[in-house]
Amino acid sequence: MEMNKIFLKYMDIEGYKNFYNRVHVDFSPHLNIVVGPPKFGKSNLLNAINWTLLDTDGTDNTPETIIFHGNKTRKSYDFAEVTLCYGKENNEGSIIIKHRLERSGNNFWQIDTKQYDSFESFKNHLQEFKFPEICLIKDFNKSNRNVSNHFEGLLKQVDEKQCIVEICKEINWHKISNKKIPNCLIGIYPSENDVIKVIALIDRMGD
Repeated sequence: MEMNKIFLKYMDIEGYKNFYNRVHVDFSPHLNIVVGPPKFGKSNLLNAINWTLLDTDGTDNTPETIIFHGNKTRKSYDFAEVTLCYGKENNEGSIIIKHRLERSGNNFWQIDTKQYDSFESFKNHLQEFKFPEICLIKDFNKSNRNVSNHFEGLLKQVDEKQCIVEICKEINWHKISNKKIPNCLIGIYPSENDVIKVIALIDRMGD
């Protein structure tokens, strides 16, 4: 990917699926690896991007399935909201995209300060920006026996597009690749008081 080419820089999630507290996630313009224990939102992180840009995450797109419905220790949310920020590495020309669904059924999208009440209107305006495609891969190593070969294939895509990959099992990166590429390791895990924490370590994998 060229330097200063536009990419997804960060996202904020609140009330979407199991994200019952607001979390902020930074991304690298190249390879982003998402890790963490089961049932804490690795797949939902990727789903939230599709839900914002495509109005679908592969599930029933209703308040009952999208909005956090509460548990033994936390009350249900009244809304789900995902914010995406596209920009360049030199911080020029950032664009904010938002999707919000309220429990009442109100559903709207936003590009910077302009709000849209229908997905079609939002999509038509969004297409004018010609944002580059993001490669989203869930359950990358769930069943892949030859992880090294699959990972080498993934690295070829990173040269052309931003990739966000969910890892299901622990991987020894030094064994499967000796290439040094800019990347971001994103950890999703529970912390004190059962709050979901997200830490993004932007570094060079293999150093």
